[in-house]
Amino acid sequence: MRWLETHKRHPGGVTGLVTVAFTLDRRGRVSNERILSGSGRAPLDAATLSQIRASEPFPRPPADTTWRTREFRVRLDYRPRDRAREAR
Repeated sequence: MRWLETHKRHPGGVTGLVTVAFTLDRRGRVSNERILSGSGRAPLDAATLSQIRASEPFPRPPADTTWRTREFRVRLDYRPRDRAREAR
């Protein structure tokens, strides 16, 4: 999740939550990326899929990892942060 957050770019002016699923292989390559729960805004959903692809290669798993591919499901929040809540 941290990797995605560092590569996430907010498509100006559009807000919402997008839940995506994607598969990673042991080399950090993405496949089978798809929207599970869209924001209701096509540009934001499309930008999210584009950002998943642009984030590759993801960091490789440890050498002793036994899986060849693994599916991830993540929810990306494109809403403005509440600065008052962050200040507490």
